[in-house]
Amino acid sequence: PEQLMGHLDDAGLSGMYNRVCVPGRRKKTQDTNFGFGFVTFKHPNDVDECYRRMNGREIQFTASSRKVEVAMACIQGMVGKKRFRGRPGQEVAANAPGEQ
Repeated sequence: PEQLMGHLDDAGLSGMYNRVCVPGRRKKTQDTNFGFGFVTFKHPNDVDECYRRMNGREIQFTASSRKVEVAMACIQGMVGKKRFRGRPGQEVAANAPGEQ
């Protein structure tokens, strides 16, 4: 999640989101992700701004670069989160100090 947060911040989206989740699986030697993540934005307009700034943007990963495709999650909010419960992954709250 920290790497995705870094890309969001580099695109000027710092402070617009409050949660980032990157589903993946744990292996004995390393954790891997499925190549996508979920971002919870503070305001609906911030989603549009993320689309404008991130969609199609090429980002560098460890061994390769990928173009970002921004899309709305099929299932929103806690319902979607419950579907992924029990699956390994990493989630980070990106709240500023004192913010909920």
